[in-house]
Amino acid sequence: MLTHLPLISSLATILSISVIILYRKNKLREIKEDFGNVRFLIPLAGTMLFSYIVLNQKEENKDIEKMQTATKRALVALIVAYFARIDLVIAPFWLVWVFSYWTKESAGWV
Repeated sequence: MLTHLPLISSLATILSISVIILYRKNKLREIKEDFGNVRFLIPLAGTMLFSYIVLNQKEENKDIEKMQTATKRALVALIVAYFARIDLVIAPFWLVWVFSYWTKESAGWV
């Protein structure tokens, strides 16, 4: 657990700063509306289920590895897109930076 402490603290910092900015911009209402909307939640739940299944594959082959890498990158893209929707401009930079720094896929992933 201690080996993941720097990663967890980096993500917690991004989350904390983002929440403060969202609170100041009154964007929390938009987030509540999104997460209360079935038209938003059903596709999101499908995406999360697909991601969970792909990322928990235990087989060791090139196709599974490629699918897992693509899924991780797509999840970061999803978060960045949502940040854009709620007008967070700087947070995606830090999210991508943290992801690139702490993952093995950082070389050439963009």
